[in-house]
Amino acid sequence: MSQNQWKLCLLSPQSTQFVEVRGLMAVGGEQSTGVNLKGLRYKDDYLILSPTPQGVSIHCLKGKKNQSNVQLNINEHFQVQDLTLLLLPGGAPSGINDAEKNSERFADDIKVLVQKFSQPGDLKGSMELLLETMIAAFEMDKGLLIASNPQGEFKMLAEENIQKDEPWLSETLVQQTITSQRPTLVQNIIGSRFEKSKSLMGTGFMSVCAWPLCVRGEVLGVLMIGSDRPHSGLTASQTASAEAYVQMAALMLKFYLNDLTLKKEVETLRAAQTQKDSPLTTVDDALREHIKLAEQLADTELSLLIQGETGVGKEVMAKWIHKMSSRKDKPFVAVNCGAIPGELLESLLFGHRKGAFTGAVKDQRGKFQQADGGTLFLDEIGDLPGALQVKILRALQEKAVEPLGAEKSSEVDVRILCATHKNLKGLVEKGEFRQDLFYRLAEVSFEIPPLRKRREDISLIANEVLIEKGSDKRFSADAISWMQSQEWTGNVRELLSAVKRAMALCTTDVIQVQHLTIGGPQDASKKQLNWLGGENLEDAKNNFVTDKVRLALKKSNNKRAQAAELLGVTPRTLFRYLENMEL
Repeated sequence: MSQNQWKLCLLSPQSTQFVEVRGLMAVGGEQSTGVNLKGLRYKDDYLILSPTPQGVSIHCLKGKKNQSNVQLNINEHFQVQDLTLLLLPGGAPSGINDAEKNSERFADDIKVLVQKFSQPGDLKGSMELLLETMIAAFEMDKGLLIASNPQGEFKMLAEENIQKDEPWLSETLVQQTITSQRPTLVQNIIGSRFEKSKSLMGTGFMSVCAWPLCVRGEVLGVLMIGSDRPHSGLTASQTASAEAYVQMAALMLKFYLNDLTLKKEVETLRAAQTQKDSPLTTVDDALREHIKLAEQLADTELSLLIQGETGVGKEVMAKWIHKMSSRKDKPFVAVNCGAIPGELLESLLFGHRKGAFTGAVKDQRGKFQQADGGTLFLDEIGDLPGALQVKILRALQEKAVEPLGAEKSSEVDVRILCATHKNLKGLVEKGEFRQDLFYRLAEVSFEIPPLRKRREDISLIANEVLIEKGSDKRFSADAISWMQSQEWTGNVRELLSAVKRAMALCTTDVIQVQHLTIGGPQDASKKQLNWLGGENLEDAKNNFVTDKVRLALKKSNNKRAQAAELLGVTPRTLFRYLENMEL
């Protein structure tokens, strides 16, 4: 083999050079009499090279005595102190040959990639073309792209020139690139800080470049290209080109993930809309069962107690039950028992006669009489004063009311629906609410869960507002993620206010996170911690454990063994948590 059929690669900790050995040649540090390399421990000559028919003969000036004369053949490497030599077949990587030519090539590559990226539904093919382009542009041999899926798991999305059974993944390199969010460039693994990394050495890469795929600080994946031989490194121009390619890949991946999220939201919204005249937008199985129960009982005379936090839609549910009943053409009358002082509430509910008290200048029909033939909705029934509890119980038993100042009762025909955000049964046990009235009002009871326990409903409700208002605006994927991450202590009412405010503030077609946070009653950008809620330490502890378990299940895609490992507990302990939380 003639000497012009191979090149010798010289690598120091700080530099790489490719040389042709045409005669005797010295190699060493910055004060060498021959080829100088920066970054070597010693400044003078390390060795003397001479060409041979098979490769290169090495005469060592440093190191062990048995290394004084060594034959180096094609595809072999040799190390003296901190200097590494690798004999490669063919010509050496040329780097940038001509600035103008490379600029034209880069522009052509970008055009082809943009055209490919514009084709819908072929993310894998687009990424494989990108890898192929980068491998050719930077004179590498193989490449791969690891991407995050909607569940946050990193999987290989595309590969180029990697065989089926070939080891390809270096967890060390990938983890460092993700954690640092900075490129990792290794010209020669031998002698680098990765030399002892079994995962990277096992890939077969001698040189590798890895870039994080980041959009707005979020790491979506890692792009890696490498070679079976050391590399001379990227020039400034190549580095800039690589950053452009990588940014294209990151944006393409972000668009793809956004599309998946939006498609899922549309499918979920359509599923929610298929429900028969549902009063609440939801895909929550438990709440849908409650709605089904309410529909079955709507056309009966049973009293219903609707429980749930403020703002979940208790009155909306009550109005829907009235609408579904045979009383739908009669009045629906709502009274908030917690918003009216007790001395006024009696007159409001039962009415009064002229002169019954100071200021009673005329007869006044009460809410019971106004709802005659229809439905009376008593909201926040848990705040009802004790004296009025007796009178309401009597009115329900006798189906008649006696207005203040009247001498006889008036018959009324009403169906009672009640709601409360309090634990009414707990109030009964404490003696703060009459047991006989409780059983009269709660012949059937169910609870509407808060938004934080049915997070998939959040985006559905928000999008429904846009549809109802006839708006052409839409939420960005970040805005949807942000809404689903909030606690919404005011539940649907608070969410609706935020969406309407965002619609007014947004001057473009896409509602972003900042439109949802500006002008709110508090700094909504700071997520409230649900586990701080509760009346005592035990409540706070239980809420904290519940949130941690939910998060682990979400991260593990509901794989309980993996969730237990994330939590640092045994699967049996996790199952006990799940049973206690009824998850």
